[in-house]
Amino acid sequence: MFNSQGQCFEHVKGLSKYENNLYIVAAEENWMDITHKDVDKGKTIRFLQNLLNISSEQTIVFGDGLNDIPLFEHARYKVAMDNAYPELKSKANLISINNDRDGVIETLNTLLINDDNHSD
Repeated sequence: MFNSQGQCFEHVKGLSKYENNLYIVAAEENWMDITHKDVDKGKTIRFLQNLLNISSEQTIVFGDGLNDIPLFEHARYKVAMDNAYPELKSKANLISINNDRDGVIETLNTLLINDDNHSD
């Protein structure tokens, strides 16, 4: 959900009475996620890893918002964008340039080039 007035953190506090039934998180001041209580990015990545038979060790994730914290719990490579919240950056093992400057693509290219150089 988008809030152009940047009040998502306040809205999450106001919705706290629903947190037993819903997963509610302010990804950032303008964006908020509200889903079924058993759905978040961490559970979704685990589902995909199981479906594709991929381990956490084989997983790289990218994030910038607070809703990405559960995602970071299930990957070996955790990349926070340079414009990410400090709470997310503290969980990352790599900081990338932000996505306005193609940070995900640049990081993947760098990692893949380095991996190719080490596979010989």
